[in-house]
Amino acid sequence: MFRRFVSTVCPILAGVAVVWIVSPASADVVTNQKHSADFSYKIGFEGSSLPTGWAFHTGDGPCTIGDGAVTLGPTNGPGKGALYSTGAGSWWQDFPATKTTGYTVEFALQVLRDSGINPAFIAFQSTGESDAFCPNVWIGANTVMNWYSSWPGNPIVLSTADNTDAYHTFRIAVPAGTNGNISVWRDGVLLGYDLPQGFPWDDRQFWYGGGAGGIDSQVKMDWLRANIGAWAPAPAPAPQPSSMMLLISATVGLLASAWRKRR
Repeated sequence: MFRRFVSTVCPILAGVAVVWIVSPASADVVTNQKHSADFSYKIGFEGSSLPTGWAFHTGDGPCTIGDGAVTLGPTNGPGKGALYSTGAGSWWQDFPATKTTGYTVEFALQVLRDSGINPAFIAFQSTGESDAFCPNVWIGANTVMNWYSSWPGNPIVLSTADNTDAYHTFRIAVPAGTNGNISVWRDGVLLGYDLPQGFPWDDRQFWYGGGAGGIDSQVKMDWLRANIGAWAPAPAPAPQPSSMMLLISATVGLLASAWRKRR
């Protein structure tokens, strides 16, 4: 299953055993590459309303959309917020991911604040199949964790880098047939591979944001993309020259050729 672990107990969460992961062996790393610009499902947050099939969970704090992003949770004080897609006809219902197809989700996120007790943001999705396991990745101001069992669980700390300084891109890939085992990247860098399953969740749900007790947080999400199959990040597509640049290049070439002939 998952390899090359160093087990240690760390008191970053009371009563929680934390496992740190080290470098992966190549045999289990997702190798097929696709840039998220080429993903089939792309959700942006332009305008003043959410895309069809999405809703805010505002029971614990305000959520807003503006300036091309969604902000989940209050600027200060207690509370949290989430973006979710559940129920018939929602976006996640239409996304044909299953345990046998696998899938990849990528999003751009900035953590604006968290309580320091638990991470600010939970990436949680389930295909809704019987006994399906859901990846459960937690992202905080200075942490990325894979939380693979019910509370208090045994979270695997994948990163302690700063997630508050700017937007960072996170990718979660679930290979076909693994029923929840995942690979996680931050800004194109592999943090962990073949990570153990989350916990069973039979409802088909997609929940991103605050979702656990003790979290006072605020995050911003710029975009969200998804695709069937497990995909590692690929380099950004090379920009294509514009028609004007092609015209200028051709003109310069003709002038240079004419000048050479006159000599």
